[in-house]
Amino acid sequence: MAGRQLAIWGCLGGGRERQVLEAPACTTPSESGREQEVGICAGGFGFAITRSGDGRILVRTRATEDRDGGANFFGAPSNALSLPDSEAASCCSAGYSHVVLATDKGKLYEWRASDALVHCVSAALPKVPVTMVAAGEHHSLALAGGAVWAWGAGAVGQLGQGSRISQAPSPLLVAGFGARPDESGSTAAEPPVVTEIAAGALHSALITDDGKLFTFGWGLYGQCGHDSTEDVLSPCCVADLHGVPVRQVAAGLWHTACLTLDGAVYTWGGNADGQLGTGLPTGASTPQLVEALPFEEDVVKISCGARHTVALTGGGKVFSWGWNKYGQLGHPACPAHQLPEEVRGLGIVQDVACGWWHTLLQYSGCEPDGATGTK
Repeated sequence: MAGRQLAIWGCLGGGRERQVLEAPACTTPSESGREQEVGICAGGFGFAITRSGDGRILVRTRATEDRDGGANFFGAPSNALSLPDSEAASCCSAGYSHVVLATDKGKLYEWRASDALVHCVSAALPKVPVTMVAAGEHHSLALAGGAVWAWGAGAVGQLGQGSRISQAPSPLLVAGFGARPDESGSTAAEPPVVTEIAAGALHSALITDDGKLFTFGWGLYGQCGHDSTEDVLSPCCVADLHGVPVRQVAAGLWHTACLTLDGAVYTWGGNADGQLGTGLPTGASTPQLVEALPFEEDVVKISCGARHTVALTGGGKVFSWGWNKYGQLGHPACPAHQLPEEVRGLGIVQDVACGWWHTLLQYSGCEPDGATGTK
């Protein structure tokens, strides 16, 4: 196939019949040039999200059967999220049952699978554009001006407010980050500036401009990385990374992964399905180096599903590990992979992102090999 294409493997979940794509399945191209998909946002339970060239967010909910009855193509978008005509999405993220997005007008919106409607969360954050959003199971984060805002469920500390707020309907500032000018307009004693955020099911993570990683929220499986299984109510720096700056972080249901500036991947948290990629039968409450990734491969992105993890290299290769009941790793049927394994036959992959039980990728060079589906 010429140009960039989208493919998926795994299961979207939802419904009585769970449609499983054990090998990468190509997406059905949209007939409308306006809906040409240029970016992926992965998805949650029962849906996947992509972004069009004109800033629209497209929802895909199921695969499409071919003439032989095989689910070989991931169907065309069922709908686009309805935004005001004057606004386009600048960034978006998919959680378990909702999508959070920011527009070029500075507004925050949420789409909820429960009613399939778009709700305005905030007319605007104070005088700064939103540059990144992250969606968890029932909470969301937004990054604006180096500061972080959080809303939604917060009973285990995932909003970073220092307390167990059951629900925050509108964004709350996570204290201690982002330049805050005083009344004279100068910036005295500026706090750390946040450059990236991530939301797991019930925990959150952020990276500051000096490469430090902070986590907060549910800690039962050690997913906050502080050598403890206690909940963390306020952002706390992950100390056991040997002083190496972090450039990217991803979070799943029970685990967390980060990519350091020198290209190393660390994981921690629950490991019942091998999602840490360490080859060990137990989880970890402090960061563990994923040593099984080929040393010569330069990892440029990581992504976490509910219980699986994916790494993308600079050369366009994809490695995956963890839970594989629904084929979300892109490997032949097996319940789980304890160590990273390359997903072959993909062409050159430009981007990859994990949904709850599925993986979505953008590729070029050739059509995925053996793209067949099973039910």
